[in-house]
Amino acid sequence: MDMLEEQNPSFPIETISPKDVVIVLSGGLARPQRHLGGAGDRVMQAALLWRAGKAGKIIITGGNLPWEHASPTDSSFASELLQTYGVPPDLIIVEGNSRNTHENAINTAAIWHDREFHSGLLVTSATHMPRALASFRKAGLDVTPWPADSRGHSYPLVENVFDLLPDVDALAETTTAIKEWLGLAVYRLRGWA
Repeated sequence: MDMLEEQNPSFPIETISPKDVVIVLSGGLARPQRHLGGAGDRVMQAALLWRAGKAGKIIITGGNLPWEHASPTDSSFASELLQTYGVPPDLIIVEGNSRNTHENAINTAAIWHDREFHSGLLVTSATHMPRALASFRKAGLDVTPWPADSRGHSYPLVENVFDLLPDVDALAETTTAIKEWLGLAVYRLRGWA
């Protein structure tokens, strides 16, 4: 996981030049009746970037997976959260048809060109950023990464014997890392990244 996250390190918000738009990948955002989880940090980061004057518009991209028939989509729920955080609804563009990162990039590119955007900030989980950034740049978008939901570790990783015992959080992180490394390989093979 650290190898994925270290590819796009965080930096102070003051150092970012203003962009036309913030793009938020909303996949994995929990429904209102449940805990937001790490994906909720993406929405909060978009609101912080907007409040800091780093972009005038926000695109929320992400629909439901084919086997999910829940309503609303992750992107419409993220739009509601942004409005709760004070972002006016007329500054939020919702793209709710994409089912994966590749479709996020392609569908967002259509909006980008239609609105004549030239620069943007891409917000997604730090672990997911390498694949997302490659996909959006492959789609021809000039985006700067703004990683969210970083799970960075401190070194040394093993400080005592208990750190060597099986841990459910470590299993979840390993699963996420494997998914991202495999996803990045598949996207490269398909020409999507």
